[in-house]
Amino acid sequence: PTKSEVQEAHDLTEKLGAKHLVYSKISELSQGQLRIMLIARALIRKTPVILLDEATNGLDVKSQEFVLNALEELTKNKTTYAPSIVMTTHRSPIPTFITKSYQMHQAKLSLFSPQTLTQEYDVSKIDTFHIQNQENTRTNNNLHQTTIKGLHINIQNARVYIDQKRILSDVNWIIKPYQQWAIKGKNGSGKSTLLNTILGFLPIALGGSIQRIFLDSMNPHGLIISELSVIKKHIRLVSDALQTHYTYNDTVEDIVFCGLDGNIGVYRRPSQQEQIAVDTCIGNVNLNSLRKRPLRTLSTGQARKALLARALVGEPSMLLLDEPFSGLDERSCMEIIEIIENQILKGMQTILVSHHDTDFLPSTTHVATMENGKFSRK
Repeated sequence: PTKSEVQEAHDLTEKLGAKHLVYSKISELSQGQLRIMLIARALIRKTPVILLDEATNGLDVKSQEFVLNALEELTKNKTTYAPSIVMTTHRSPIPTFITKSYQMHQAKLSLFSPQTLTQEYDVSKIDTFHIQNQENTRTNNNLHQTTIKGLHINIQNARVYIDQKRILSDVNWIIKPYQQWAIKGKNGSGKSTLLNTILGFLPIALGGSIQRIFLDSMNPHGLIISELSVIKKHIRLVSDALQTHYTYNDTVEDIVFCGLDGNIGVYRRPSQQEQIAVDTCIGNVNLNSLRKRPLRTLSTGQARKALLARALVGEPSMLLLDEPFSGLDERSCMEIIEIIENQILKGMQTILVSHHDTDFLPSTTHVATMENGKFSRK
């Protein structure tokens, strides 16, 4: 790049509130930070038309403001470069610089007033570190009558590095059976890294530790699980990033089957018992009509349900939800929430991370906020 092009890149990322990320490695960026840089990549070309598909998804409030302000400034620039901007979104309100709005229903467009947009679904209003310091109500009632089942996870002094950059700093966290956690935080605060550490995909630096203990009627005193293959049977992940990176054009049925091994792509045939588990899971998630459809023919909501079924097959102990409602309309959000809540009633634990306060599950019992790679008690 020339000096003027470098300066232009710096000026643009500054307008987007991301100048501090210019020299960061892509592997160090959170999904939200990466999205901002991809928006900058699109804007710097100065094309006459800019297409933005759910551009502000995965961005915290401050980052959304930077992006929308930068776009509005472009539309008002009538002397040098004023592109036509086409946006898709399912969240209200519509940005003020948008002059025409359409609603799409069953592949048809109709002009409508922005005021007719459905309001965001307010799942629950949660803003404290601990909503209640207690277990699931059902557990409290039956604590002395039934063996506790679930995962006890103890994280101590956890520091996690990616490409030699510290992402998590001295995290201490205990997760008990029947707890349903929600983790809030801005883009780059370390939420996704924390989930990948729990999954065993990222190692904790020397001096820190993570212990995963499984409890059930066969192991009332607890069974320590440390091998990745065993961890993947007990703990599963659903995320918008996984949907982006799932490049195989598998059918819904194959995607769900992959969940038993935690793979992306099919590498073996299912046994009779495994096929029964796959069929049951597909039915529970209401995907029977789509089971033979390839991934690339599905809508965003249908694909997210398929990946949810992939995570739920085999009845794992814990479900990690990384921005699970990103890119989904209200109806799809409600459907996925209902499916997850039904599994919670059966004893499954959840950890949901999001920067939207309205994205949390009704069964949430504990809430924490992350900031700069550690928990904050603000």
